[in-house]
Amino acid sequence: MSAPAPRMSFAVLSLGGGVQSSTLAEMACDGMLEPLRAIAFADTGGELPETYRHVDYLAGRAAQAGIEFLTVAAGDLRTDLVARHGRGGQPNLPVRIRHADGRLGRLNHYRCSYDYKRRPITRAVKQLCGAPGAWKQARVEQWIGYSTDEASRMKTADQCRCGHNRIRRAIGGRPYLQIHGPGGCTRCGCATWEPWQVNRWPLIELGMSRDDCRAWLLEHGRPLPPRSSCWFCPNRPARHFVELKQQRPTLFAQAVALDEFLRHGINGLRGEAYLHQSGRPLAEVSDARPEPGDDARTAAMDCNAGVCFT
Repeated sequence: MSAPAPRMSFAVLSLGGGVQSSTLAEMACDGMLEPLRAIAFADTGGELPETYRHVDYLAGRAAQAGIEFLTVAAGDLRTDLVARHGRGGQPNLPVRIRHADGRLGRLNHYRCSYDYKRRPITRAVKQLCGAPGAWKQARVEQWIGYSTDEASRMKTADQCRCGHNRIRRAIGGRPYLQIHGPGGCTRCGCATWEPWQVNRWPLIELGMSRDDCRAWLLEHGRPLPPRSSCWFCPNRPARHFVELKQQRPTLFAQAVALDEFLRHGINGLRGEAYLHQSGRPLAEVSDARPEPGDDARTAAMDCNAGVCFT
């Protein structure tokens, strides 16, 4: 018989800066939810200025409530994309891909959210547990701001106390590799899978949708957060790049330069990469009208749509 799991050590909120996670932060600061040890914001270096201002506001709210606020980062995503071209460890984005036969596809095996959001937050949470390795004896509750609109995305934490994930997805569409099975861990031999971290979705427990979150913020006199995601993210709707061109010409020029670099700048990519959903060079974009071949399924995706981890 396995030993009983340790008691819950503390809870941490993963903050994306959008409507849902901001609502959770506000509720926690008001004492409407169980106490939080910390609020953790993962900075990719690519948020719009208004998002950073809103995060600063929430940091102030957390300080007043006695909640530790952590800003963590794995680097600057846009800079790393360029600097690591031709080298190992280059991040990638969910770019649109124009294949040699003209078909428009999408890079589905992208890791920007995992490497620049999930991993930095996990590393910070482990450090909150104390001395190196103390997380293996902890029981941490991680709050994620998914609302009822995103209930299908709920997943249990997948890392065992031994440090190995329960499963690993092989590259190239091959089947999942089971690491923790009936016979224990195939990597280290531990007898069973015992997660040190437990995911929790308080908004879903409260039956709150994204619209409910907006209504709650307005009712309580709190600022509505701007949409949160990297300003160069290919999952941004087409209108975003038009607005960027019209209202933020400096950022748009940087996005055009990145778009041109990515055309052949992602290591090992077959085909031409584009930031715009239509598979057109960003420099040619003049309006937000749909183009033949646009990926309609992702036309409204951003961090608030649950594409990113937070």
